[in-house]
Amino acid sequence: VNWYNNPGGWTGTDTTWKMSKYPIQNLTNLGNTVQFRFVFTSSNNTPTDYGWAIDDVSLSLKQIAQDGGVTNIITPTANAQVGDSISVKVTVKNFGLSPLTNIPVKYLASTSANPVSGTVPGPLAPGASVDYTFTQKYVVGTSNFSICAFTAIAGDYYTMNDSTCKSVAVGPANKDVGITQFIDPESFVYVGQQVKVKVVIKNFGLQTQTSIPVYYQRGTATPVSGLWTGTLNQGDTAHYTFTQTFNAPTGSSFSLSAYTDLTGDAYPQNNKLTKSVPICLLTPPTNITGPEVVSVGQTGVAYEADSVSGATSYQWEYSIPGAVVINGNGTRFVTVDFLTNAVSGVLSVKAVNSTCFSLPKTKAINVLGISDNDGANFWLGQNVPNPTTGQTSIEYQLPENGQVKFNIMNLFGQVVFTENYTNDAGRHTINLDVSNFAAGVYYYTIELKGKRLVKKMVINK
Repeated sequence: VNWYNNPGGWTGTDTTWKMSKYPIQNLTNLGNTVQFRFVFTSSNNTPTDYGWAIDDVSLSLKQIAQDGGVTNIITPTANAQVGDSISVKVTVKNFGLSPLTNIPVKYLASTSANPVSGTVPGPLAPGASVDYTFTQKYVVGTSNFSICAFTAIAGDYYTMNDSTCKSVAVGPANKDVGITQFIDPESFVYVGQQVKVKVVIKNFGLQTQTSIPVYYQRGTATPVSGLWTGTLNQGDTAHYTFTQTFNAPTGSSFSLSAYTDLTGDAYPQNNKLTKSVPICLLTPPTNITGPEVVSVGQTGVAYEADSVSGATSYQWEYSIPGAVVINGNGTRFVTVDFLTNAVSGVLSVKAVNSTCFSLPKTKAINVLGISDNDGANFWLGQNVPNPTTGQTSIEYQLPENGQVKFNIMNLFGQVVFTENYTNDAGRHTINLDVSNFAAGVYYYTIELKGKRLVKKMVINK
């Protein structure tokens, strides 16, 4: 478009600022960029200091009948706190030639998927503005956000003035806590396993907390309550273990949720954590075939685990690290080298697949030194009664005076009871009360000057 020398520009002689207008019409197919060029010409051929200057250039659109837009977002302001429930308030203006009624208006936050709609009833006269508050409030999340408000008027094709946006910085709330992690159960459980629940609690808020009600719920079962106490400052975490356990159900998995319920918590959306807990359906091998008594330094001792349906490999372990070498681990068939420092312990095997591993099948192994092969001097008896529900007695015999270490281990090799005795050579008795032990299979050992003997004990309830 070239209006050089066309009517409409300013002509004349003057030393003051003049307003010059030119109507630009029928501009179509101009692409994304339009260039305007301004040219000065003089009708005086005599060289002189004639010249010109442009003080301001503006482009104005011709008014249309239907043209409205949001000119300001009043609330939220530039700052908010986590959990704030904000009434979104905007200013709507009529830029058009006709009064506007029932003006569609919307807002959309960067943290939301869908806009929230409202209607400004009007009538709104040309050039007039009105403030409008949306019915649906916006709940502030945990991160900074932007919010845009805009009109959606039919026939308004000047969309460049429809919307207004603003950024909002979000700070922590005064009270805000929640569950961020399950420590137990960590991965999978077994059918009927006694499951404990241990979680991580975090203080997201500004206010230090000293008492936080916590709950866990398995599926649709009744929630189990607990109460964490201590000192939890802003940003800190704490571990909490629920006193009440539960038995894992049958099936392939179950849902487990944990949540806090702090009075006045500003942002309940981060209170709760839910996970699906797989149930391992692999059973342990029924039996381990192989000798129970071996000698220090004996090599190539063969052991075999029964086959387990669904297992793709087998994981063997010995309860005393560094005492043996297991050859062929990963299969049902292994050979074990008992090193010169080997002592009595527990050989275990688990069935494994891509999802989980079974509970271990165990076998107590008594490792005899060169002077112990007659078995007459160092001896450990079977607990009586076995199985037991409470009181049980264990006899043992020492070949010499010394300090005896007595341990009880669970199936996972964890020591659950330990005691030291100073005895003379000869036979002795340990009387135990195991009524507070969980039902299951345990192993007990006595150790004297690096030599160890082991037996299995079953506790029933």
